[in-house]
Amino acid sequence: MIANLPDYKDGAAYFDEPLLEYVVKITYFFWPKSDNKEDVWDSNFPRVFGKRYCKSLIDTSSKEKYLASTEIQETIRAFGLDSAKFWYLCLFIKDYVEGSAISAPVKKISPRIELKNLVTELEKMQPAFNPHYIDVAINGELTLKVGKHPVRIKNGQTLALIKCALSDYLEKNNDINDWLDNSIIDFENTVLLSSTKQLYLFDYYLSLFLKDLEADKTFESSQVNMRVSFDKRLLASRMIYVLGLSNDKRFDAEYSDSGDKSNFLKNYLSKYKDVEIPTHNKYYLIYPAE
Repeated sequence: MIANLPDYKDGAAYFDEPLLEYVVKITYFFWPKSDNKEDVWDSNFPRVFGKRYCKSLIDTSSKEKYLASTEIQETIRAFGLDSAKFWYLCLFIKDYVEGSAISAPVKKISPRIELKNLVTELEKMQPAFNPHYIDVAINGELTLKVGKHPVRIKNGQTLALIKCALSDYLEKNNDINDWLDNSIIDFENTVLLSSTKQLYLFDYYLSLFLKDLEADKTFESSQVNMRVSFDKRLLASRMIYVLGLSNDKRFDAEYSDSGDKSNFLKNYLSKYKDVEIPTHNKYYLIYPAE
């Protein structure tokens, strides 16, 4: 049995809720501490998830399927994990992924990227800095329009100086900061990310949690003639199937029909590395729970 989360009036109580221990832990990966004040939480994610759960906004229909999977339960125990806490962790990750993937508002390009793109274009002029003047190999033009009358800059030396100023500013502010790296939310445009990207995100976040865990290789199955899997990627793959992120049974299988190790999730996502997600999370980063 897995108990339901309490419906706390004070959302801050979810940070100390034992069933959300793994959820609280993984929020350090999602939302690094950015304030040194002791009374500032690392993120609002546990609170939002707890509130969404108690409002029946989290799909828990696969709980019995999860509990009935001997393979999953024994792998969890082999890694020294609590089944109920792991269940809530996976529910949270699935909800977070869906908030980023389904009708999610698009990120507008950040100031840093726009400035880098402008510098790249200005570099195409191939400026050469001589003692008394600046020479350019290719002419260019930069237009700024505020109101009715645009300003056009065609002077190659001026454009070269703009390029230098921007490059210097970006170099001096190489670390992440709010001015340069915040992306404006485009509420008018929402997107549906592909199912493959959703699987990529689920696997990515769950793998962050599992990365440093070591299994007890002496752990033996309670079932006769059954071997316990210590494969973290297979555990993530089986959770994808159990939670209904995919109905493809190959995600649940350790071996292919030929008897070889399947590695289905790894092969399925082999082309996806460092995927850029062009959305804001509509549940956890925009609309706080009441």
